[in-house]
Amino acid sequence: MNGDKVHLDFVALHFSTRCEAKCLFCYSADPLFEKATPTPLPEVNRILTKLATDGVTEVLFVGGDPVIHPNFVQSLEIAKSLGLATSVLSNTWAIKPDAEFSRAAGLIDSCEATIHGETADNHDAITRRRGSFSKLIPNLKRLAACGKTVGVCCNAMPQNLDQIHGIVSRIQNEFQIPVRSLMIQRIIPSGAASGEFKF
Repeated sequence: MNGDKVHLDFVALHFSTRCEAKCLFCYSADPLFEKATPTPLPEVNRILTKLATDGVTEVLFVGGDPVIHPNFVQSLEIAKSLGLATSVLSNTWAIKPDAEFSRAAGLIDSCEATIHGETADNHDAITRRRGSFSKLIPNLKRLAACGKTVGVCCNAMPQNLDQIHGIVSRIQNEFQIPVRSLMIQRIIPSGAASGEFKF
């Protein structure tokens, strides 16, 4: 059994734990993860090359918030040079430097955005970062201007269960951002949170 080969088409690469948000439910809010260093570019290169060699065809860059990785754009370039399709899940889409935004967007095949509330107040209360909603929406508009559609990712919890339809409707209709898909993630209490239905 241990000698059997395994083939994967898709891999989610968590190459940074850093995140500007401090979401109520998320591990990245722990101060321990603020001290963690992002995966160095040579290591990213090694991992992506191994994945491509092993037949993986698509990589999802995720974190933390992957776009704040100091070598985010270079990592996309490596992935594309290896023939990999690229997906990115971000809660800010604050690609740096700003001048690289359009070039980075051109290297991404699938854009996913974490949105937790229908309004800025609701979203920001969950991310615990005032202004996080108003920072995200203009960046999603920039993606749309680059010809990208967006997949909405929402962590379902009592604080936003009645807003999920409204989130998608507002993104599509008010902000005129094309939404391709909706992914709802469930929060499962474990460890010290076992038996707690706060989330």
